[in-house]
Amino acid sequence: MSDWNLSGNTHRSIFYPSGTADGTVISTGNPAGTKGAWATVISSTPFDCYITFGVTNQNIYQDYLVDIAIGAAGSERIIASNIAYCHFLGLYQFGRPHYTIPIFIPAGVRVAFRASSSVTASQSLIICVGALAVGDFIKPQLGSFITTYSGTPDPGATPNTKAAWVQFSASTTYKGKGLFASFHGRSNSARLNYNWRLDIGVGGAGSESVIVYDFILVSNTSTSTISPMCTPFFHTAIPAGSRLAARTQCTGADATDRLFDMYIHILT
Repeated sequence: MSDWNLSGNTHRSIFYPSGTADGTVISTGNPAGTKGAWATVISSTPFDCYITFGVTNQNIYQDYLVDIAIGAAGSERIIASNIAYCHFLGLYQFGRPHYTIPIFIPAGVRVAFRASSSVTASQSLIICVGALAVGDFIKPQLGSFITTYSGTPDPGATPNTKAAWVQFSASTTYKGKGLFASFHGRSNSARLNYNWRLDIGVGGAGSESVIVYDFILVSNTSTSTISPMCTPFFHTAIPAGSRLAARTQCTGADATDRLFDMYIHILT
């Protein structure tokens, strides 16, 4: 047991809200596609931390984009934007996806969320947030944030064959320490049973270096969404000015059901 060092209580976690509530309610904007008001999920972080959050709602076949900010009301500083979440039939019963945001947040800071919905305005998301104490995983470094790039990596009409790379950015803005991806189901309420293999790469067209290889995604007729809704965080250096791209292959070729929207989130 000597390898497990818990000295100084460095491995603490607290989840919000406390009590019996499922989570904090976040209202999307009106009209659809616009972000709603900031909602406080942690009024004051209890210690130096990073956060993980789960999300759900009870409205079927909506795609959502979630922003996270820190700071006082009216002076929020966005640290992560456009994190994708797609709701599907039965999600409220089956559980909720969890996203880990590896950004250092000092003690005593307000954390707030806001969101938009793709189809219907003024929807409600339920957010459950965990504050995880900084240990070996996250080093105290103020000023980090996440830059998001989006695209639709079409696997093409030939099943089980990697399609061409789809460019998400010709030149990334900042130097990156790692990335994760999140996914939208394009509000498709009648998906087929498909599997995907996803690659993420950096580098010039025709000479991409693969940094994520064959990440598996699935859809099925029961839930009609893309699963999982996000990847883990991958620690990898990404130079500023890099071309960022993704490619996929799919077990099916239907022109609608083979597509999903993808958001690549780079930590600076």
